[in-house]
Amino acid sequence: MDLSVTKPANADTPLMLLELNELNFEYVEHYGEKGELPMLNRLFDRYGYQITRSEQVYEHIEPWIQWIRALGTLPAAKTPVLEIYRLYNRIVADCLALEPRPRIMIATALHRDPVDEPVYHWRFKNHQGFLRSLGIRFRGVEPRMSRDFLVTFGNAADAAEADAVLASGRDSNGVRLFEVDNRGNSLFVMLTYPFAIESGFTARFGRLVIEDFAAHVVFVAIKNSHHNGSGYFLDTGAPVKPETREMPLTEVWQRVQSAF
Repeated sequence: MDLSVTKPANADTPLMLLELNELNFEYVEHYGEKGELPMLNRLFDRYGYQITRSEQVYEHIEPWIQWIRALGTLPAAKTPVLEIYRLYNRIVADCLALEPRPRIMIATALHRDPVDEPVYHWRFKNHQGFLRSLGIRFRGVEPRMSRDFLVTFGNAADAAEADAVLASGRDSNGVRLFEVDNRGNSLFVMLTYPFAIESGFTARFGRLVIEDFAAHVVFVAIKNSHHNGSGYFLDTGAPVKPETREMPLTEVWQRVQSAF
């Protein structure tokens, strides 16, 4: 298949921005060496790609943040990753088969890296009930994505007191249970404890002991990878030059706008 666009990149060339969330281009290249994902690898060879950069704080590396920034040991044949990437490869091939031939932009916003040990995610069954069991005075609780929740307070003093209590939470080995972001009259709380929580799990908050912390939480997921803030960007209308290997993620939208 001819991979060239029908015209030099300009406002008359149809544009397609493919948002392939969290796709890891290094994996694509790895499978390419084994003869897989031919369309994606041909695009890489012809146009190259850039590495996008955005948030530096790990807690901010989430798709719902990155996409807003962008727009304003299994055998290889059996791994689920390869099956998903084969689907992406077919999507790109179908797009390139359209007439007139569109200019293709591919953006991932971020990608995932594997972890050596599985990471557990937990969520409270009753956020308000748990906070009350700690003696925390609060105005309201807003559960967010999976393990995160926002706690609001009547004043900054109550928020600071709650911050100290939650930040003190540890398991029997001294591993922290929470990460807390104090925002003045509110706390953004993340239940970041990464290990299994079984019946009889003891949680300590200073002198206060929760004998069966497991009764307060529900299992959400086991993660075998974590977010990496670097994403990838490919543009068939602008092959990459060595000196432009990296770019801010916010430039993606500028590149889209400049195409019209």
